[in-house]
Amino acid sequence: MKWKDQQKKALTKQMQLNYIESELMNYYWHLAEWKRYDDEINRLKEEYNEKLNDPSVGGSIVKMPDGNQENSPWQIEMSGKIYLLEEKKSIEEMYLNRCDEWLSVCTPAQEKMFHQYVMIQQCTDAFKAGQLTGFSENNVKKSRERVLNKIYLNYFSKNVH
Repeated sequence: MKWKDQQKKALTKQMQLNYIESELMNYYWHLAEWKRYDDEINRLKEEYNEKLNDPSVGGSIVKMPDGNQENSPWQIEMSGKIYLLEEKKSIEEMYLNRCDEWLSVCTPAQEKMFHQYVMIQQCTDAFKAGQLTGFSENNVKKSRERVLNKIYLNYFSKNVH
């Protein structure tokens, strides 16, 4: 299947509610990716600085050109890797900031329930989420619906056809 070949459909409220929930359910995956990119960037920067401060010695002083320009200096190569990782990290950061913004519509109690039930437990056990947050199972489920609808009204309702 190719997306360009698919018939375009108008966004419905339910499609957008599903989208909001799935994005918030993926929050911790994106946070883990952000952390992974950040760790790799820091590791590469440290390696870059070590190589810069302690260049390897050896080999020929003069290298005859062989007509092959495939090998670029390590600085350019490593800088390129760092740049690509920073781009990926930036994308994860935008995602996380958007989710944080969406959750700003919650009351503290709603955020506590929603966070536990949707983001941590992935909507699998409302009873357990209620026990962990001090609210009833029914209240957890209702809060999920309320939060999704609040986010929809504040950020998406203008996009429905």
